[in-house]
Amino acid sequence: MTDEKEQSTDKKEQLAEEEGQLNILIVDDVAINLALMRRLVEAAGHKATQASDANRGLQLLKTDPTIDACLVDLKLPDLDGVQMFEAYKDLAKERRARKNLPFVLITATQDVKRFREAKIAGFVDIILKPPTAERIAKFLADVQNIGHEDRNSEPLILVKAVKISLDTALKAIINTQHSVAARNLTKVLDEATKRLGKLLS
Repeated sequence: MTDEKEQSTDKKEQLAEEEGQLNILIVDDVAINLALMRRLVEAAGHKATQASDANRGLQLLKTDPTIDACLVDLKLPDLDGVQMFEAYKDLAKERRARKNLPFVLITATQDVKRFREAKIAGFVDIILKPPTAERIAKFLADVQNIGHEDRNSEPLILVKAVKISLDTALKAIINTQHSVAARNLTKVLDEATKRLGKLLS
């Protein structure tokens, strides 16, 4: 009887743990990068689903409604990370994929133009390789703090994207004390204002 009670308790604890667990799609064509990001996601207590190219990632987004967010590499063999995100948004508009999933761009390339394209497209963050455990854990905690129902609200996704962008820009200002960072912050605010205005009008 005691063994049955212990098994029942263990099962309840496991179910409670799984209810708070995120399913993160990782898209990268380099096996070692996939393995690293998978370890970081799992170390934070979440599940990792993997794809080695954009088309496979899009297929998973269409067929797996449990995916909560996506970490995607900029350079992929078919579409790049930004193009994959745009393709995902088309699927979501057609209701062929879950709406408003947070996307993070993972890249080794410090390309300001591509970074701006990613921000305008709606990526919530850009993480330079190699990603750190702290950076991935923070992103996952941010996603987890937005409830499942709220994650389907585009205004909240936009607010979250703006907050992360502001945090990044403010850190740059503090670290470099450079006027370029201030101008970039202004651009982020202008773009966010335009997008929210269109959405709420």
